[in-house]
Amino acid sequence: MECADIFSSIYPSIQVGVVQYGEKVVHEFKLSDYKSVEEVVKRARSINQRGGEETNTALGINTARSEAFKHGGRRGAKKVMIVITDGESHDSADLKQAIDDSEKDDITRYAIAVLGYYNRRGINPEAFLNEIKYIASDPDDKHFFNVTDESALKDIVDALGERIFSLEGTSKNGTAFGLQMSQAGFSAHNVEVSLPD
Repeated sequence: MECADIFSSIYPSIQVGVVQYGEKVVHEFKLSDYKSVEEVVKRARSINQRGGEETNTALGINTARSEAFKHGGRRGAKKVMIVITDGESHDSADLKQAIDDSEKDDITRYAIAVLGYYNRRGINPEAFLNEIKYIASDPDDKHFFNVTDESALKDIVDALGERIFSLEGTSKNGTAFGLQMSQAGFSAHNVEVSLPD
């Protein structure tokens, strides 16, 4: 769970909740469940991928947007959602509404495309990459990442962390904010970070 590692040395009072989605959405744990980085990382590492035949990305985004920040989230906190997925969504018809609602809720979205499935099968990932760029907040060069496979997620941790901490009112060493993060397990990951103003 490399995304949990981004925050492991940043701030002592981190709040994390995990939402995992694929065919269904499951709250693995809430923002208010753990009080230390060590507890969060330990719990996040114990999450197993739930199987399934579909990746319902819009459902995952909507559930995280409408529920996850309410489970221990702080009012007035900046909201950041990190969506990590390994395939095109099966509910793509609902993505526009999910993105529009996220915009209305002032949620900054980072999106990460994991290309392992496409690379292993020699499939052109263009449609997948376009969908993930659509999910990411603008501009894409600051909010969109892609990695060659699942093991390469660790390679983007530093860049992602720097971009999150470059948000107005934050500092890289974490002294200017408390941190909340919600991360989902893999088939599709959904991570949310909300940073107080």
